[in-house]
Amino acid sequence: MSRITLDLDALMKNGQIDDAEAARLKGFALPEPKTGLLVNILLIFGAISVAGGTIALVPNAGTGLFLALLALGGAEFLRRSATGNSLKTLGSALNLMGTLGVAGWIGWEFREVDDGTMPTVLIAVVMTASAIWFRSALLAAFAVLSLGAILGSGTGYWHASYALFVEEPTITIIVFSLLSAGLYHTRERLGDAWRNMTTIAARTAMFMVNFAFWVGSLWGDRVGEHWFAPDRWSERSEWREAAMSIP
Repeated sequence: MSRITLDLDALMKNGQIDDAEAARLKGFALPEPKTGLLVNILLIFGAISVAGGTIALVPNAGTGLFLALLALGGAEFLRRSATGNSLKTLGSALNLMGTLGVAGWIGWEFREVDDGTMPTVLIAVVMTASAIWFRSALLAAFAVLSLGAILGSGTGYWHASYALFVEEPTITIIVFSLLSAGLYHTRERLGDAWRNMTTIAARTAMFMVNFAFWVGSLWGDRVGEHWFAPDRWSERSEWREAAMSIP
C-alpha cells in the first residue's frame, strides 16, 4: 500500500490549495495510532517531573523563568519541525507550561506593589501574544480572563472557601460585550486555523458579561471606584464598625 505525506500548512501558505481543499484532503488521512497519545502523555509527565525537580534543587523565581522560557522554546521547536500531529499534544502542553510560568514569574516579581495594574497588563499581554503565536484556543480563553483582571475581576481563596469577584460590573459588561461582538464579527473573515480560537475567546468574553451581570445584580455598582477611590470600601467598613460598636 502506497503512502503519500502532504504538508497541508505549507501548501496553504504557498497558495497551492485553499481551506476547502485542505479540509477535504485532511478527511482522507488515516487515524493516528493511539500509542502516539500515550507517548505524548509520558513525555509531558517527564517534562513536569524535570521542572519540579529543578525547582526543588534551585528554588527561586529565576529558575522558574528559565524553565518557562525553555518550555516555550521547546514548543516553538516542535511547532516548526514536527511533522503531522504526532507531537502536537506535547507542544501544546509545553506552550501552556511556558506561558503560565512566565505569567507566574511576573506575578511573583510584582507581588509587593501597591498598584496591581502593571503586572495584570503584562500578564494579559503575555497570554494574548502566546495565544496568537501558537494559535492556542485555551490560552485565548486565559487571555480574555486576564483582561478581566485589569478591570478588577479576580479570585480569592482562604480556608475552605473560594471567591470570585468583579469590582467594576458596569465597565466589565460594556468592555466584554464589545469584545465578544467584535470577535464574533471578525471570525467570519478568518481562516479555519483562527476561527476556533476566536470563537473560544468570544464565548469566554460572554461568560465574563454574564458573570458581571450576576455580581452587579447582587451588590450594585459604583462606576470607577476601583481606580478612583480604591480605599472607599474599606473606609466605609471601618466607619460602620466604629459607629456601631458599643463601648
